[in-house]
Amino acid sequence: MSHRPRFVPEFPYHVVWLATNGCNARCVHCSSDAAKPWPDELSTAEAKEMFDQLAAAGVFDVAVSGGEPLTRRDIFEVIEHASAQGIRIGVGSNGSTITPATVNRLRDCGVDRLQISIDGIEATHDRARRWPGLYRRAATAIATSVAAGIHTHVCFTAHRLNWTEIEDVIEVAIGWGVRRFNLSRLVPVGRGDQTLDLTPGEWREVMVQFECIRRKRASEIEFSTHLAQLVLLDEKLDCGAGFIGCQAGIGQGCIDARGNVLPCVMLPVIAGNLREHEFETIWRSSPVLAALRDRSRLKGVCGTCSFRDACGGCRGVAFGYTGDYLETDPRCWLVPKNHEGECHERRSA
Repeated sequence: MSHRPRFVPEFPYHVVWLATNGCNARCVHCSSDAAKPWPDELSTAEAKEMFDQLAAAGVFDVAVSGGEPLTRRDIFEVIEHASAQGIRIGVGSNGSTITPATVNRLRDCGVDRLQISIDGIEATHDRARRWPGLYRRAATAIATSVAAGIHTHVCFTAHRLNWTEIEDVIEVAIGWGVRRFNLSRLVPVGRGDQTLDLTPGEWREVMVQFECIRRKRASEIEFSTHLAQLVLLDEKLDCGAGFIGCQAGIGQGCIDARGNVLPCVMLPVIAGNLREHEFETIWRSSPVLAALRDRSRLKGVCGTCSFRDACGGCRGVAFGYTGDYLETDPRCWLVPKNHEGECHERRSA
């Protein structure tokens, strides 16, 4: 595969808003290292203005996350304002505080989807989330959301503690009547340190398994993932609508609770702050974002790889391991040092 220009949208299609750093759980893999709310988080007025700016830029989908976003006192008011601007809103939660009343309020505010994290079977989930009993709370939240008719998704973040349970969680999600299963991956930033990471070969195994299950069970549940390296398993994925490999600073962005604009929820490198500049200005002029959009600036193996433009590696993983978001993604199984001399050619899934 030769290098070729990739489509770069003027503004991101999708933005994650980390509504608060406050959280009632202490998950081992939390990329935000969420615990207590920051004292200088965006006010209600500032959060509404943020959504006005996103709508003006043409952003049409925002996922509200955190921390645990439902612990923010004004969250329903802000979401209702965002929906009124024509932005499609999803909420990501650990499910701990969701009741029928909560679900009804979210629906009335215009929430398009509710995503609950399930990170393994019951014992594994509770261990990873450091909260005995949270799995059952999350399961109840999912049942409540499904019954209310909200598009309900399950997110599974694969790491050392749970990666062998992906098929079990998919099976459970199908039984619950969940609409979509989203596969995420540990990125070693925040609390998610490198000891929780998988080897390159294990990550490849996760992706092969995910793709095989998706092909077999696509009629039962939708599947989604942000893992750009799927294209290394099946080149046809490069032809999928809107597929642009790693989307950090390209098709997606992130805004944290202080108004910092980040390239991705998994890449904590500040491109600008909404208290200093408007979103459009930051997105157009940030050197950080410009570097991410120009894949000729990638270094090492990622910079010379024939899949550079289709994949680009995970910039968050590169940053987590090296401190440089343009460096080689060390968790790619095509990186020679990860394979000790074996053939590195892409194999079919």
